[in-house]
Amino acid sequence: MTDTVQQGRLTVLPWVHLPHSVRIGSLVFTPVEIERIASVVGEDMAPSVATILRTHVDQRGQPITACTLVLKAGSKNRWDVSRRSWPTVHKASAALAMACLAEQEFMRGHFAAHLNATMFRPVSFAVSSQHDHMALSYPRRGGSLLAGGLRAADVKFQQPYQIEGTRCDVVNRRLASGLLKAFRSPSLPYLSEAIEIFLLGHAETPDLDSQTCVTLSAIAFEKLLNVESKGQTSLAVSEKLATLWSGFPSINMRDARRVKADPNKHASVQQDWPIRQKWVKELYETRSAFSHRGSLPDRSSNWKLWQHMVIAAFAFGHSLKLILEAKGFYQLTDTDKSDCGVFDRLLDSDWGSGDAKPPEWSSIISRERFSNKFDTDWKEFLGRSQHQQ
Repeated sequence: MTDTVQQGRLTVLPWVHLPHSVRIGSLVFTPVEIERIASVVGEDMAPSVATILRTHVDQRGQPITACTLVLKAGSKNRWDVSRRSWPTVHKASAALAMACLAEQEFMRGHFAAHLNATMFRPVSFAVSSQHDHMALSYPRRGGSLLAGGLRAADVKFQQPYQIEGTRCDVVNRRLASGLLKAFRSPSLPYLSEAIEIFLLGHAETPDLDSQTCVTLSAIAFEKLLNVESKGQTSLAVSEKLATLWSGFPSINMRDARRVKADPNKHASVQQDWPIRQKWVKELYETRSAFSHRGSLPDRSSNWKLWQHMVIAAFAFGHSLKLILEAKGFYQLTDTDKSDCGVFDRLLDSDWGSGDAKPPEWSSIISRERFSNKFDTDWKEFLGRSQHQQ
């Protein structure tokens, strides 16, 4: 310990503990145990930093024991991330969120790992080795509010309700790296905006009801697919999605078990659509019904709001990967390809009815992954055998 006063800004994701460090550009998202915080911030800063981190408490009022710090790669005081760096932190955090959310598995029961966008919202504090006070900056329309001189002992930040029971097990670091490159690309100026809207809709905050979240999901897809339409936007969105996913197996509407076409003059045309095209059209029409005219009698409704949310979360992450691969920023994994290959089957599957009859979603994905891995392993075995001969 020295007598020199150290001070700076600490940036943290208090509600997520990553399985490993993840570097995104010049920033490193590092999981830390608060008891061992000195190994990251140094002995001088450790007491103040630990005190401030422990102002974050869980649903039972217990201080957190671990979190994720945002550090500067290759910097002497790597924990000191200035307010000028906030736009960089914001984009990197969005990339990290998508790198985790895009790997989330759905419909696997109550005890499966679950994530939402709220977990990945960074917060920043002015800290000093001299005392345990903190300064907070609150965004405001037209500016911001800076509140200083707060004693850590007098402050508590309670974990948001929607984070209870969440867990981050898998991080797709290649996706995070690809996203950062895409953010800098002049050919994808709309990408970061699409992700912003998607993350807002999938924060699972109680402030937004299901209808609003579905609406935000539809807008996020419109932005992600870069739709510019002077006609029927829902049709333009559906055509763009169908084109993006055209390289993967599909099920035509005429062969669907459960999904029905619109009961109108367009029904015959929709029979040749892949089911995914019908889904995203219906997603956008749900948005339009909420924003404009209300539901129309000549439009089918194959999915409930909560089902739209699950499908949108699955489809957005994989659509993002497809767009990045087309631009050379990402390469699909075998798991990605397996999941993309069953999209229409998922849309046409049985959603179950409680514990007595679980949804088909998880079993469809698991079987496809196993089958594809078996095929890959068998081909590799045959290749090695032929080589040895």
